[in-house]
Amino acid sequence: MAILQYKENSKQKAAELLISLESEFRTSILPILVKLEYNELYTNEYDCHLQDVINNPPQKNISNHLEKTTDLEKVFRFFHVCSGVRRLDVDLSTLNIMCGYWLCVLNSTEAFLLAKKRPGAQAVTQQQRTHLTEYMSIYWPSVKGWADEFCKAEAE
Repeated sequence: MAILQYKENSKQKAAELLISLESEFRTSILPILVKLEYNELYTNEYDCHLQDVINNPPQKNISNHLEKTTDLEKVFRFFHVCSGVRRLDVDLSTLNIMCGYWLCVLNSTEAFLLAKKRPGAQAVTQQQRTHLTEYMSIYWPSVKGWADEFCKAEAE
């Protein structure tokens, strides 16, 4: 009986956690992701800065790095937390539905997926997001690993 109660409580806590993550996603993360999705917004707001951060690590340019990467760090921190939640005993389809498309945008992989999932969205290519993908590889390998895994599975 105690095991059944524990499992039921775990499911309830997982559901509460997923609702909390979805709320944060909608209010704080989604507006940033939309900027990353569209080529013009990404190029204007992030690309040059990411190139600068990669070529001149933050130790040399810390104030500029912090100011301009706050949005990106918020997004990657969110996906890092989600990647940790995936290791818990929760229904992965919920996280994949919420995060999958955006992982492919961040990872700049499989442009056809973007067109398939969001017909009006501009397909991104690795060349257009090289600095974003490199930044993710350097500073957020857990998110990069999840993005690689998800995008590969979707492509198959």
